Amino acid sequence: MSPAISVESCSLCDYPSVVHQEYSGQHLCGKHLASSIRKRTSKELRQQLILPKDARHEDGTPYRVLVAVSGGKDSAVLLSMMYDILSRRRDVELIAGCIDEGIDGYRAPSLECARDLAEQLGVRFETLSYEGIGYERMDEVVTRIPAMGENHDEARGMMPCSFCGVFRRQGLNALAPEGQCRCHGFGTQSR
Repeated sequence: MSPAISVESCSLCDYPSVVHQEYSGQHLCGKHLASSIRKRTSKELRQQLILPKDARHEDGTPYRVLVAVSGGKDSAVLLSMMYDILSRRRDVELIAGCIDEGIDGYRAPSLECARDLAEQLGVRFETLSYEGIGYERMDEVVTRIPAMGENHDEARGMMPCSFCGVFRRQGLNALAPEGQCRCHGFGTQSR
């Protein structure tokens, strides 16, 4: 009796593949998929974050990169990959930064996940709340949106995400100088 499903072997070893990489034409096992992703991420990072051989400032402090973390999988992968690629450099320091939007029952658990990952990696963790940058908690903003729509045509029908994204970005921009960070890293899912 033949099996109902046939699984290709990895193009680089004899293990079963977990994915077919369309652009390369290769079938990859989990190990070789992870290696391929790391290699592509490292190449992209070198193109976007061009660092001199010694990136320290004149006073000897390291070049700091703020990695925006939310507690979700995308930012967790970004922080882990950046740590994997940059942690051996003594002239570069990663700082994990998280913005607390003030959404009851949502941010606390994800903040804990982000903090735990940073702690596991030995990466400094910083957080800033909306109140810390002069905004209302997101729970409060949501209650005000209907009234804003009544008074301002451009606000009519706006979703909370319209405000949240702008506030979060401004929070990260505020966090960067506090940690003396020169650039941001974002892990977002694009569709």
